[in-house]
Amino acid sequence: MTAKLFEAAPGITSHCYIKGVDFDTAQKSLTIAVDFVAGSRFAVPGIEAPPGPTP
Repeated sequence: MTAKLFEAAPGITSHCYIKGVDFDTAQKSLTIAVDFVAGSRFAVPGIEAPPGPTP
């Protein structure tokens, strides 16, 4: 449930997902680990990538 909430808030797309969420009250910090599905491709403006999955 928590991961889905954090995926919705920043607009995480289907090729990425929230791997973990940690809130440290003593440090007053929130750490959100974002990962991507193997084989996902990401567009980079001005760079033409060869066809094929990511390593």
